Amino acid sequence: MASDNGSEVTPSTSTTTAPASPAAPPASFPVDAPPQVTVPPVPAGFVPVNALDLLGWRPMQSELASVPGVITELDDFPDYTALLGVTAPPASQVSARLTVAAEWTTLLAAATAWCTYVKSQEGMAWKDALALVDKLKTPFRLVAATRPALAGQYPNLARMLGAKSLAAKRGNPKRARTRLASKVGPGLSS
Repeated sequence: MASDNGSEVTPSTSTTTAPASPAAPPASFPVDAPPQVTVPPVPAGFVPVNALDLLGWRPMQSELASVPGVITELDDFPDYTALLGVTAPPASQVSARLTVAAEWTTLLAAATAWCTYVKSQEGMAWKDALALVDKLKTPFRLVAATRPALAGQYPNLARMLGAKSLAAKRGNPKRARTRLASKVGPGLSS
């Protein structure tokens, strides 16, 4: 190793050590942080359709499988009107509606798979986080027992760890004596 003046420096093996704070083990997470995803907002005023109104209107798998071919055939059907008559809906309209419906089906499949993934990751993340929080409860309560102001300094942490309920149980010595007296019986308490 080189020093500031360019000469060679060998690391010393000094026996004096400064008091070190305990080194935290490297963080290991069973679940990574979620990716940055932009989920579009639901349009203002959206009211979901009544599911009963859709009964019988879900496509069968065979219909879904044929949609791309149907769209191609409709777009390449020169004598559509001559063969099917003027009462049939325009081929371009059928093709466009099938395209939109198929796009929504594709989006629904992707969103459903994504939602399943997100629910799983969220559940595992909370399981991991709350297991770690549970390990923090006892040390926090032990310190809070000797430093009652700790819960006031860190009210959100105290609320998560349930320390406020512990403080409330200890909070009023007269109430504790009264509670004890009611359990022991009249005239038996000091």
